Amino acid sequence: GGLDMITSGSNETAIYENVAPNPNATWESVTQKDLGIDLRFLNNAFSLTVDYFNNKRSDILAPKNAAVPASAGLNLPNENIGEVQTKGFDFDIAYKSRPNGNKLNYQISFNGVYSKNKLNYWAENPGAPAYQKAEGAPLFAELYYVSLGIFKDQAAVDKYPHWDGARAGDVIFEDVNGDGVINDLDKVRRNKSNFPTTSGGITINLQYKAFDFTTRIQGAAGAERYIFGYAGEVGNYFQDFYDNRWTEANPNASGPRTYNRNNEYWATSDDWSHQSTQFLYSTDYIRLKIIELGYNVDLNKVGIKNLRFYMSAYNLLTYAPNLPKGFDPEQSQLRGFAYPQQKIINFGLSVKF
Repeated sequence: GGLDMITSGSNETAIYENVAPNPNATWESVTQKDLGIDLRFLNNAFSLTVDYFNNKRSDILAPKNAAVPASAGLNLPNENIGEVQTKGFDFDIAYKSRPNGNKLNYQISFNGVYSKNKLNYWAENPGAPAYQKAEGAPLFAELYYVSLGIFKDQAAVDKYPHWDGARAGDVIFEDVNGDGVINDLDKVRRNKSNFPTTSGGITINLQYKAFDFTTRIQGAAGAERYIFGYAGEVGNYFQDFYDNRWTEANPNASGPRTYNRNNEYWATSDDWSHQSTQFLYSTDYIRLKIIELGYNVDLNKVGIKNLRFYMSAYNLLTYAPNLPKGFDPEQSQLRGFAYPQQKIINFGLSVKF
C-alpha cells in the first residue's frame, strides 16, 4: 500500500494510508530462452557469434485501477498482473588478416542487435477502443493525437471537426472515431517507443607500415521521439520550427503558427495530454562516431620506444534525416530536451619511453 505523511505546525506528524495494502504482492518472474552459435574459421581469423533470445517477464507489479471505472471511487492496490515479452537476436562478425610485416594488416568487425518487446497483459479499461490499447504494443508506447497538417485558413477550420477555438495556423487533429468531435477518444496508441528496435555498428582497424587508422560507424532505427520546445515569453523558438511556421503569407506551411508557452491546444499541456504526431520524429540515424589516423616513429636509438602523431575526431558526421536541425539522435531524454553530444577534433602527440 501507499503511506502519506503530513507534518503540522505543532511538529506533530500524522500518517495515513491512501491505498489499500496487498499482502500477496511478490517478486516478478522471468523466463529466459537463449540459443547461441559461436563459430571460428581460418585459424580464428574469421569469427561469428549469433544469439537468439526470447524473454518473458510476468507477475509484474502494476495498478489494476485502469480496469475499474473512475465513478466507482476505488483505489485498488497494485497486483502481480503485468506481462512483457522481448524477442530478438544479436550478432558479432569479425575478420582479421594474418600478420604480414610492413604490408597492410586489417581487422573488420560488424555487430548489431534487433530487439522488440510488447506488453502482453495490462489491466486496461475494457471499454477503451482497440486503437488505444497498450496490450500488444511496445512497452512505453504512448497515445498521440494524429496530425493531419495545418489549417491554412478559416475555411479549412470550418469544414473539419476541430478543437474549440481553433483557427488558421493551428494543428489539425484527426477525428479518428468519426464522431465529429475532437477529444481523448481520438488519441491513437503508437507502435513505437523512444527505444530503437535495431542498432549496430562497423569498426575498421588498418595498419600499413608506420600508419594506423581506426574508424567506427554506428546507427539505430525503429525509435521515435516527441520534440516540442516552450517558446515565446520563456525563450526562443527552435530554428526548424521558425523556418517552417505558418504565417498569413505562407499558409501552406508544414508547421503551425507561433505560440506562447503552452497556451494553444496543440502546444502540449502541462501534463503532456495534448501530444500529437505533429512533433513526433523518427530518430533513425547513421553516425561516424570515431575516426583516427596515426603515424608512428621508431626512435629506439635515442631511447624512445615509440613516437606517435595522431588526429582523431568524434561525432564528426551524422545523418538523421527526420530530426529537426540541431537535435542529437542519441539523446537519452525522452522528449529531446538535452544538450547534444559535442563534435570533437583532436591533434596530438604521444611518447613512450
